[in-house]
Amino acid sequence: MGALTELQESGAQVTVVGIGTDPNEDAEAVLAHVEKNGFEGTYANAPQELLDALVQEFGPEIITPPTSPVILISADQSDARLLDRGFKDVDTLKAALEEGP
Repeated sequence: MGALTELQESGAQVTVVGIGTDPNEDAEAVLAHVEKNGFEGTYANAPQELLDALVQEFGPEIITPPTSPVILISADQSDARLLDRGFKDVDTLKAALEEGP
């Protein structure tokens, strides 16, 4: 089970939004990846304008999937924070949520 799914099942107030950043993947490829891995949440391919905005805000590593980027966004969407690179277990995600964006 993935850490985000485990976090959701623990009762944490989180919404997962996955953004596909590979221009060579279409919606079917993203859906196949989500289903294969049992991910829960909302997933979509990002248009170039969104990718450009993410890079401007967080740097080019944000669109590099192998680094497992995670952005925490406050409930009122007034603040956001990019977490450190790499795999995040559920305890790391819970600690980040407690700290906030």
